[in-house]
Amino acid sequence: MQKKKYKSVALKVQPVLATLPNRFRIVRNIQGDPLADMPSLDPNPPSFVPTGRYTQARRDAFRKAHNTGFLWPAELDLIDDFMCKQHEGFAWDDMERGRFRQDFFPPVEIPVIEHKPWVQRNIPIPPGIFDEVCRIIRKKIEAGVYEPSNSSYRSRWFCILKKDGKALRLVHSLEPLNAVTIQHSGVPPIPEHIAEKFGNRACGGMLDLYVGYDEREIAESSRDLTSFQTPYGALRLVTLPMGWTNAVPIFHDNVTYILQPEIPHITISYIDDVPVRGPETRYELPEGGYEVIATNPGIRRFVWEHMHSINRIVQRMRYSGGTFSGTKSLLVAEETLIIGHRCTYKGRLPEESRVKAIENWGPCKDLSEVRAFLDTIGVVHIFIHNFAQCAHPLVYLMRKDIPFEFEVDARYIKGMLQNPDIAPSASINRWIVAILTFYFTLVHVPGTNHGPDGLSRRPRQPDDEDEPEDDFEDWIDRIHGFAHIVNPHPTQKVTRDSLTSMYALEKLQPDLRQSSQKEKENHRTHPKIPTISYLEVFKPSLSTKDFYSFATGIGHSSDQHNSQMQTTRLLLSSQYNSSSTPLQGALYP
Repeated sequence: MQKKKYKSVALKVQPVLATLPNRFRIVRNIQGDPLADMPSLDPNPPSFVPTGRYTQARRDAFRKAHNTGFLWPAELDLIDDFMCKQHEGFAWDDMERGRFRQDFFPPVEIPVIEHKPWVQRNIPIPPGIFDEVCRIIRKKIEAGVYEPSNSSYRSRWFCILKKDGKALRLVHSLEPLNAVTIQHSGVPPIPEHIAEKFGNRACGGMLDLYVGYDEREIAESSRDLTSFQTPYGALRLVTLPMGWTNAVPIFHDNVTYILQPEIPHITISYIDDVPVRGPETRYELPEGGYEVIATNPGIRRFVWEHMHSINRIVQRMRYSGGTFSGTKSLLVAEETLIIGHRCTYKGRLPEESRVKAIENWGPCKDLSEVRAFLDTIGVVHIFIHNFAQCAHPLVYLMRKDIPFEFEVDARYIKGMLQNPDIAPSASINRWIVAILTFYFTLVHVPGTNHGPDGLSRRPRQPDDEDEPEDDFEDWIDRIHGFAHIVNPHPTQKVTRDSLTSMYALEKLQPDLRQSSQKEKENHRTHPKIPTISYLEVFKPSLSTKDFYSFATGIGHSSDQHNSQMQTTRLLLSSQYNSSSTPLQGALYP
């Protein structure tokens, strides 16, 4: 039994790209009016009476899932009355599952090229789950999903755990069949585009088809291709197999064809998921409360309109022979989970389980884990500012012939993606801004190749002088404090790129890089600042030592050999154009 991902990308088999013969064309043809016999909703629903599949026990579970405090009592009674009238459109077990009508959806013939039959040895069933596997196979035989076979084909199959971590799902390994199948090029819609349509709605619903792949049958001539060995002998599939390369686009197109009159204003299906859009507004009243229907003040107008949309969708699916899951479906809710997005009246939010999984993701050990992390976080990338730029170091690791080194940059980016809203503290921000006044190249030196230096581990000695607590950081305060004094409040928005076009000098000064060492010394001790009409971008070249002396006023000995200049930017105010005034300024990177 598999607990993790059971097929890597390298093991996936690509189907054949070839011209599709006309006899393999998928036929869909719904006849008649699906809404002709649709039951009407009662604005004053009667007391509940168990009806058909909607028993008392199922009603209690269904009502509990909807009774979250959002719906009023009369609205819950409306849901019960609806379920009693449309109980045949829902299934709670395999015996109640539906199947698309063959006169509307003829059996699918699998398009294959010429090939040699394959015989694969089956994966042994673990003794601990043998009885449970046998029970699942018997249920599928009774439901008409499996039937006996005596063909020359034999494929593998195995079990995986469902999302609940307890129930088992049988998966048919159909790689040999996929390798000789002519590809169906259809794909489901992009999940983000679907979820975008269901935000900012008064309410919502989510309908899930009951084992959707079993809703349409395979043609008699193609069933032998799916044969497999079981404890009950050789069997073959009667319905579309989960694992066949063309099953997803065919089934998605089936659901879309059934619900096309309701697309896109009411629903946009995604394979077996059918989300339902509520009204755009809750019809709030100016004095408070909500607008209600005239015949029953206990039912709000937006709930009444939404239930009519649910009624039409269930009726269309039931008319075609399909059934929705009674345990997974949610008719009316304040918040609906649609393809990894929590859709609410105020907008969309990421799914909590995905956020938790991303936050608890450990360091990536190989490219597979990096790819899995990006795929997981990609569903919620719209909630992360500058996602593409932030994720670039991780994407770079997946390039061909790039050595995998999950070091500082990649680890930092991964952590930033996991916690996009976490910002550094004020003290750290203060140092970051101060450090950015210098031009430097940050080089990471792995600690595994270098031992600790002795100076950094030196303990304090008795003869050491006491260092002032705040003197070392005074230069940071001088830099940032001076900026608030000299810079007036701007009357227009000024960007970094537009600063160079906003100065007007009365007299041009020579570039300091072309000046002599003596001129540089004179400039530092007796600066002469040109008159500026508004704001000037002044670009002296200062070494690290010169900059420290310039910002703090503390003198240092000059060294001609260490006067390599680093470019920085200085914003000065014209009110300080005096030789008697100490030169101060605001430095920006």
